[in-house]
Amino acid sequence: MNRKLTLVALAVSFTLANCYTHEAFAGQKIRSGSYQGRKTSGTFQHTSNRGKGQASKSTTWQNQNGQGNRQSQANWDKKAGSGSYSSSTNYATGKTSSRSGTVTKNQDGSINQRGTITGTGGKTVNVQGTYSKNEDGSRAVSKTYTGPQGKALEVDKTIRKTESGKTVTGTYSTTTGKSGNFESINTVSKGKVTKDQSLTNQDGKVWQRDIETTRDGRTINRDVTTTNPYGKVNSYSESVTFDSPGNDTQD
Repeated sequence: MNRKLTLVALAVSFTLANCYTHEAFAGQKIRSGSYQGRKTSGTFQHTSNRGKGQASKSTTWQNQNGQGNRQSQANWDKKAGSGSYSSSTNYATGKTSSRSGTVTKNQDGSINQRGTITGTGGKTVNVQGTYSKNEDGSRAVSKTYTGPQGKALEVDKTIRKTESGKTVTGTYSTTTGKSGNFESINTVSKGKVTKDQSLTNQDGKVWQRDIETTRDGRTINRDVTTTNPYGKVNSYSESVTFDSPGNDTQD
């Protein structure tokens, strides 16, 4: 797999590490507003529904390229110790992407994940993962992404809570000979969230990304700075502004 797919898979892995670890609260949230992205800007509406053992989300957005939407849902049967998840995204270009899979809790408390990711080009990546808790309270995540022609990416990482946030450290390797390690230090302080991320490959080349997220009233600002192995720095800003505090209802 190339470096771009490696980074995408790592990002997906960070996100899924938090799945099925907490019981969902009952209620609905409706949010709408506007956003300013790196290349596009527009409006959005987001609705989330959570009940006992289930959650669903629906998001639509409109920008200069047209309209897009994303639907997702997750279910968890606590008694059976199993669940499922799925999502589909439709872009203004007419292209689509999707994810789906199942999760199963083992007797030792660990969780197995089996799923697929289908990209906008129609190629499918199979996902196998294991989540477990270490004796020191940290969480261990081991995942394998297998793409077309049997090319695979293996990711192992450890997630630790700290007094000011959390840290994520790990390694990756591919069947094509690529490998390396990565780290993410997440800190929350005085209403500001920072992420200092780095990835080092088998040749010692380092990619860095620093993210700072702040809130000003109903606007959330995100400032990102990336540095490639050759010292080239790229910075950009993104923001989301909510129309109102939100229409939240809970059972």
